Amino acid sequence: MNGAATRQASRLIPTSQEDKFLSLFSSAHGTTQKLSASATIVSQGDKVTSVYRVVSGHVRCCAYTEDGHRRVVCFRGAGAIIGMGQPTHGTWNTSVEAVTACVVQSVARTLIDDRMPEDPEILNGVVRSLQSEIDQQEAHLLMMAVLPASERVFSFLEEFSRQRGSKGYVALPMCRRDIGEYLGLSMETVSRSFSALRDSQRIETLGAEKFRLLDPASQAPRLPDCHAA
Repeated sequence: MNGAATRQASRLIPTSQEDKFLSLFSSAHGTTQKLSASATIVSQGDKVTSVYRVVSGHVRCCAYTEDGHRRVVCFRGAGAIIGMGQPTHGTWNTSVEAVTACVVQSVARTLIDDRMPEDPEILNGVVRSLQSEIDQQEAHLLMMAVLPASERVFSFLEEFSRQRGSKGYVALPMCRRDIGEYLGLSMETVSRSFSALRDSQRIETLGAEKFRLLDPASQAPRLPDCHAA
C-alpha cells in the first residue's frame, strides 16, 4: 500500500474503545487489497466467504441478467461495509467492482458470524451496517418511484456532494453510463438532464467529471418519509 492509502487506512482504523466490528477488518484476521480501476472484487454467483470494507476509492455493486444486461445497484465510498446483507452460506447476488483505484479490507464472514453471539459490540456494529444498507435502499427506491429524470440526477448529485462534504467543485468518479444504470435512465437522458440542470442554473460543470451545486437551497423535491407513522 502506498503512503496516501496507508494514511487513509489509519484514519479509518477505530480504537479499541470505538467499534469492535470495524476493528475486525484492520486486525490480524483481516486482509488488505490494493485494486486498480475496473478490477472485480467479487463476481455475482461467487460463494459468500468474506465481508468487505472500502478504505479509499469508490466501488459499484452491479447485477447482471442472463442476457448480459447490467444494473448498477449502488455506489460505495470510503468507510462502506459491503456484504453483510449477503446470505452466509449462499452466493453473491451482485458483483462488486472498483470504479476507481481503491483499497479494500476484507474479513471472513464466518469470523463475524462466530463473534456476534458472544460480543454485543460486534452484533451492534453488524446491525448498524445492515440498517444503513436498508435505509439507503429505501431512499433509492422511493426516489426512483416519484422523481422525474432530471430530479433523479439532481438528487444523486446533491447526495454525492453532501457525502464529500464539499461546497465547491466535486469530481464524479463514475461515468454517465454508470449513473444512468443506477438511476434507471439511458446515458443520453443523463446527459440531457445535466444540460437541463446547467441551463436552469442549479449546477455548474467543469469538463465532463466535475460539478458544483449553484444553489444549495434549491434542492430536489422532498421525498416522503418512509419511516413516518
